Parts: sequence; C-alpha cells; structure tokens
Amino acid sequence: MDEMHIDEMMQNESVREEFERRLAQALEEARTGWEQDVEKRLVSARAEGERIAGMSAEERLREREKQLAEREQAITRRELRAMAAQLLASRGLPGELADALCFEDAEACERSIDSVERVFRAAVQQGITQRLGSAAPPRGGEICDPAKLTDDQYYSARMLDTGRAW
Repeated sequence: MDEMHIDEMMQNESVREEFERRLAQALEEARTGWEQDVEKRLVSARAEGERIAGMSAEERLREREKQLAEREQAITRRELRAMAAQLLASRGLPGELADALCFEDAEACERSIDSVERVFRAAVQQGITQRLGSAAPPRGGEICDPAKLTDDQYYSARMLDTGRAW
C-alpha cells in the first residue's frame, strides 16, 4: 500500500475507529503480558530473598561461592568453545563439530578435538572409498608405454604431469 492510499483510508471514520480499537486492544494485551511477567519476577525475587534471609552467614557464603564457581565455569566453557571453533577452522573442519566436544578444561577440549578430527577424517575417507568403489589409485596412476599413445593422449598426460597448459 502506498502512503496516499493509507491517508485516504484513515480519513474514513469507520476505518480509523476500527484501527484505533485494534491498536488499543493490542496495547492492552501487551501491557497485561508485561505486568504478568513483572509479577512473576517479583514473586521469584521475594522467594529468593526470603530463602537467603533464612540462611546463616556461613550458608550465604557457601551459596555465593557456589554461584561464583558456576559463573566462572560458564565463562571457561564459552572461552573454550571460542578457542575450539578457531582450532576446528584452522584444521579445515566444520564448526558444527564443536557440539561434540568436551569443554571441562583446555586439555580435555584439545583431546576431544583430536579425537573428533580423527573420527571425522576416517568417516570422510570411508565415504570416499565407498563412493569410488575402491581405495584411491596409487600416486602417478597407471604406467604405460608413451610409444603406444596417440599424440593427443601424450600431450594431455604431459599437461597433467606439469600442471601447465601448452
């Protein structure tokens, strides 16, 4: 719809009233949802406050240490995940493999990357072998007598060997 058409429609009183009614209804629904969300958060915060208030100083200290340890562990996992993504990319592996890695610590992460790489490359090789029907041919291909080749076959083979076009 272009602007002129919208302006003409809004000049029609029944259209404008319907628009305003629907807008007011949508705003009221959004406000109600927001108020319910705020109420849930307040109830949750009050319950947590009462739980903490009922604890001794020592229990509060243990709870705080537990929260800090969880936060530190989450940060470590994010850092290891970022490092793993870079390492996977540098090894030419898909980033989706990060979902299969262990992020407990750096050593475990590296071991899991090595293991996943080994399994991934073996699976790729197996898929290639299945598709081709056999293992890759020996390097250099078949040995043949150049005297038995046509001129076109000879020059095609020479271009493949040198990697240059004539």
